[in-house]
Amino acid sequence: MPVLAARVEKRQFRFAVNFDAAGIAQEPAHGHLERFVLPDTSYGQFPAAAIFISDHQDATGLVEDAGFREQVQSTGDAPILLEGARNPSTEQWYVFPQRQILLFCVCRWTFAYPEGVLGRAPRKIFIIPHMTETFTLAHFSDVHLPPAFGGAWPYWNAKRLLGYANWVRKRRRVHQPAIADKLVADALALRPDHIAITGDLINLGLPSEYKSALSWLRGVGAPADVTVVPGNHDIYSRLHGDPGIARWAEYMGGENDTLAFPFVRRVGPIALVGLNSAVETPPFVASGKLGRHQLEIAGELLDALGEEGFIRVVLIHHPPLPDLAPPRRALSDAAHLAHLLERGNAELVLYGHNHQTRLDWLTTAERDVPVVGISSASAAVGHGDEPTGRYNLFTFFKHDNGLRIRHVVRGVEGADTPVKKISESVLTAPR
Repeated sequence: MPVLAARVEKRQFRFAVNFDAAGIAQEPAHGHLERFVLPDTSYGQFPAAAIFISDHQDATGLVEDAGFREQVQSTGDAPILLEGARNPSTEQWYVFPQRQILLFCVCRWTFAYPEGVLGRAPRKIFIIPHMTETFTLAHFSDVHLPPAFGGAWPYWNAKRLLGYANWVRKRRRVHQPAIADKLVADALALRPDHIAITGDLINLGLPSEYKSALSWLRGVGAPADVTVVPGNHDIYSRLHGDPGIARWAEYMGGENDTLAFPFVRRVGPIALVGLNSAVETPPFVASGKLGRHQLEIAGELLDALGEEGFIRVVLIHHPPLPDLAPPRRALSDAAHLAHLLERGNAELVLYGHNHQTRLDWLTTAERDVPVVGISSASAAVGHGDEPTGRYNLFTFFKHDNGLRIRHVVRGVEGADTPVKKISESVLTAPR
């Protein structure tokens, strides 16, 4: 039977048209509006009004019809989605038995509209990711790379002078880049699917530090494999026109030194939602703020990602809940963020800033959400209630009762000790 199959090439916007009754003919659409006509319409019926196609490698179709939803399964009779996760011959094939279909592409999404009168209510297909195996996310924070001073003197002010004095007096003995490099090497050896870094890559916010941190990031991984959100030390003081964290835009979902917050990065079944809590503050103040605009957009994004079936992981530098930090170090609108998250629109929240490994639970109407902090990735020695270098390793996997998250903390006990497992647990809300 003649059918029309459209395939999205990974990271490209091209389509292959297969008329199996008359052999195979391929025509690239190149993002332009094209019309494909089937030679025969006897092959079934599928009255779809809008078909959304993504470039996810592992996906399942979700059909919405008059408010009712059901997952589309592959069948031998009239498949809508042929799942061939890592098989190039069947990867991301969608079959539309329609006489005429319009295909066009906008950004990373493809839309297909059939022409003519439909015999029943329009349907809409979303593509939602799913895990065929597991997904592992490594989480680092507060790297605090040493200050780099090349050409920095025009940027010095009272806050940076005080910050440098604090570095010389105390912080340089605690934060050693060799520890961060050791932890990163350990994580890379475990081959995580993605790495998240929740801020404070640098110390004084000098132009030379942003350049050094970019080189360090490139050593951690390619932008497609690493996601960063800024911390208060990354947005430290006035930059007099220097791009600052925009140098890291490609690690924050931006391009060409442009970036905006919040941002979303879709990585397999995970959607990373990056928030920017860092604002310039006076000396001796390390507080943060999201602001009304960022909170509103974040809420909309999280709700939409939930409808698409993603596992939503929120990344922020400052502790996202009230009372997790003293006022001079706290997120000023943490109560507003907590209220937003109480809608149950996230599966995991990650943060840094406090240099402590900590797990809290936010109770929502649907489920309890784990909120996890991590200590500094570069701490060679403990300092007060701050332990030596640590990082989180989360493994997401399917379970009969839904999603389960295994949480492993790895780190060092001292500057000369090897990296080892500190703790391991499954994130299960206390009852």
